[in-house]
Amino acid sequence: MNKSIFLFAFITIILSSCAEKKSREVYNGTAKEAIINNILTRRSIREYTDQPVPNKLIDSIMKCAIYAPSANNNQSWELRIIKNKQLLDKVNDHFLTYAKTKKLSGHAALANVPGSGFHSFYKAPVLLVLAHDKTNPYSLLDAGLITENILLSAHALGLGTCPLGSLVTIFTNPDNQDIIKPLNFSDNFEPCLTIALGYPNENPLPKERFSDKVKYVE
Repeated sequence: MNKSIFLFAFITIILSSCAEKKSREVYNGTAKEAIINNILTRRSIREYTDQPVPNKLIDSIMKCAIYAPSANNNQSWELRIIKNKQLLDKVNDHFLTYAKTKKLSGHAALANVPGSGFHSFYKAPVLLVLAHDKTNPYSLLDAGLITENILLSAHALGLGTCPLGSLVTIFTNPDNQDIIKPLNFSDNFEPCLTIALGYPNENPLPKERFSDKVKYVE
């Protein structure tokens, strides 16, 4: 008798759990204007304090990152967080060595200017390295989507960021195993972007935006 009751209860629980449907999550916050304001006030930060960034804040940013959309939900990217000072110094040293052999443009051009105080990722205390799956044709799109989540969530938490493409070269050079090996990316994954992260030490003005690039198709 007891076995029959137990079996009936067990089957009832299983059936009820199978019948449960996940409800669609819809944003119902009261601070919708704050979200828009966050997007419009985000700036690329090129000057940071030396204040360490707590892992708790980084974890919050990473949670927002992995909630980014991706093609077929493949999440065809991997992220590495570098806080180790010695490894960060090696990254900058490698870029300075690389810059000596190249004619670079933009901020990177200062790498060969004596006294410029150039630093490849603006002395940020954290460097994020984003890699994409080379076998997935949509992985670079996925990488772009996750990047924006990182930039906006960091800004919301009072942190600054700057996406940097110039460092990708040194992370994809097989001669630089001293900075590549510690990242331990999975097979077929290749770095495609780096992001400086830290507390801002500047408040840059907004740069010009070109609204004429957006047009309605009638």
